Formats: sequence, C-alpha cells, structure tokens
Amino acid sequence: MKKIITCLFLTLVLNSCKSQKKEFTILGKWQAVEYSGSDGAKVFTNKISNGEIFIFEMKNVVKDKLGNTGTYTFQNNKLHIELAEQDKYYTLSYDEINPERIFLDPVTSDYQIICDEGCSFTFEKQ
Repeated sequence: MKKIITCLFLTLVLNSCKSQKKEFTILGKWQAVEYSGSDGAKVFTNKISNGEIFIFEMKNVVKDKLGNTGTYTFQNNKLHIELAEQDKYYTLSYDEINPERIFLDPVTSDYQIICDEGCSFTFEKQ
C-alpha cells in the first residue's frame, strides 16, 4: 500500500512540474520566421527562411547572425537595439500561451507606428 501511495505521489509531482507555465524572458536566441502586414484590403503573412537573428544576453548585450555585437534596452513593451551603427526600434509583444514566440512591430525612435495598416515580424526562440 505504501508503494502505491508513493507512486501516486510521484506521478502527481512529475505531472505538475510538466504543466508549469513558461515565463517570458527576452534572453536567448531569437530568429525571424514570419512577416505579417496589410495592404489596406487584406492581411497577409509571409514565411521567412533564414531570417534575422538576435541573441539577447545578460548586461544588455545583443548580437546578430553576422557576429556584430551591440546593446539593447527593453522596458515595458519598448525594445531599442543598437547594432553595427544602426538603431532599431520595436514594440514587443509575446504569445502568452507560447512565450517563446514574440512579435516585433517596427516603430520610430519615439515609438510611433511606422506601418499605418500594421506590420509585424514574428520571432521564435531557437
């Protein structure tokens, strides 16, 4: 009887560990996999093969797939990337069900929308 209770307890513990919700973190390697937008009449999504890569590290260091190193700031939903003498600004959102999928919307340096009809790059954690 003791063995059965122990087995049941272990099964419950292991299953609860598996079902824990993943928390979002920007740290890691992210690759662009899709581009979505609208031409005013219809919404479209295009797959991206061999898309842009950002590797976000501790101490606000960012690298791209060419090996360029720069810095980033991420606060609230605002992301600023300084890489190879080029500044990139985005608003960032993520999929709450799958936080290893983020959506970067390009914006101006004061975080104003660039695409009137909306546009977004989808990145997946690698």
